[in-house]
Amino acid sequence: MRKFFLGLFLLPVAAAGLCAKTPPSASRVETYRYASQLAPSAAYAVKVNGEDQFVYPTSEAQIVTFGCDGPVTVEVISARSGFSSVAVRPLSKNYLVKKTAEGIRLSLSPYDRVSVEFDGDESCPLFIFANPLSGEKPSPEDPSVLFFEAGKVHSAGKIQLRQGQRLYIEGGAVVDGYVSASRLKGISLDGFGILNAVPYTKEPNGIGILECSDVHVANLITCNTSGRMAFFYKNLGVEIDNLKCVGRFYSGDQTDAIDLYCNQDVRVTRCFCYGNDDTYCIKSQKFQFAGEVKHIRFDDCIAWNYRGNSFELGYETNLDVSDIRYTNIYSIHSSGPEIEYRRGAVTIHAAAAGTVSDISYENVFIEDPKEFGIMVWVLQSEYNIGNGVTYAPGVVKNVRFKNVRFLKAPRYGNLVMGFDTAHTAEVSFENLVVEGKKVRDDRGFHRAFCSLSFR
Repeated sequence: MRKFFLGLFLLPVAAAGLCAKTPPSASRVETYRYASQLAPSAAYAVKVNGEDQFVYPTSEAQIVTFGCDGPVTVEVISARSGFSSVAVRPLSKNYLVKKTAEGIRLSLSPYDRVSVEFDGDESCPLFIFANPLSGEKPSPEDPSVLFFEAGKVHSAGKIQLRQGQRLYIEGGAVVDGYVSASRLKGISLDGFGILNAVPYTKEPNGIGILECSDVHVANLITCNTSGRMAFFYKNLGVEIDNLKCVGRFYSGDQTDAIDLYCNQDVRVTRCFCYGNDDTYCIKSQKFQFAGEVKHIRFDDCIAWNYRGNSFELGYETNLDVSDIRYTNIYSIHSSGPEIEYRRGAVTIHAAAAGTVSDISYENVFIEDPKEFGIMVWVLQSEYNIGNGVTYAPGVVKNVRFKNVRFLKAPRYGNLVMGFDTAHTAEVSFENLVVEGKKVRDDRGFHRAFCSLSFR
């Protein structure tokens, strides 16, 4: 298959306009060096500004990642012959895509994260992650740095971080392992490489950060098949930027992407999450984990989830959750066809006694909602597992949506429901648009025991 792709790249391409219409970009490209024993994807080949890129295969998504300092031309060749359509998601970002004889060509810039899907096939997408250039790297000799160099597959197992330590995975490095940190200050995880927790199916987290402060996570790709790809519990002061989580299905296990349990002062920006359950999830009490949640910010985050929710708050809300802001968020595919699971693209499941308040969503783009679109629901649920959990329902108030666009109407509509007259849901919409039409009233909503307004 490698020879097949090399041959395709040597084919004349003037008819497709690659040479005549698109001069090479002046932007610099950083091509990562991978281990020679890694087999490249048999599904796709990729060039960036004419340079071959390694495509990292998984049993589902195929991944290509590189660095650049400005717009670059990306050429994708698919092994699928005779394709008729291609989608580059988020569609809402309006990438200009040129169909070629063997694939597509498009322009990407630093921090672009896209899913390329040929003929509507969601089983083997190509994820393209354009990073900024690496810049100055830490010294491998620095005793405060765990440095994993490019061009190798590192069998690391459990990586236990220490106070003030920095984990750096160089672009092109693959680290078979998982990260744990507890009660530390000033730790960071970064680099442009891959943290592969797939071999460790009995471990609950690919990244597990518990009761820490001043935490920085940036630029990595993390893969897992069970549990959570990135789990944060009761931390104070967390920055998560340009983290790419790529989950995989394994023996019926569900894979969350970024889970925030009981955290305060967290900022999540420019992330991409693909999971077999929830992708961006907030909870205030579950199992042994309990604590008030407040001051959380999400911006420019992209989600693709199966069986769960794209942007989820709940179910476990026994303690208060407040001051959560979502801006510029994209649900490119959300959940599956089974209505009984009560899943959606943007959801609040307030299923215990806490008050959920002061939650805002602005510039929300929902592209393929296979169950519900927006759900705000006060209910009781057995999902609230743990000692001391109160099963009485809570209250949801002051939830605001502004500039919400559905590219496709949700299969089962939207839902805003309180539990009873004492446990209600208060939600307002400003500029809600479904398939190009502005929604001015509650038609298309399942509703009860709620205050619901539109403008």
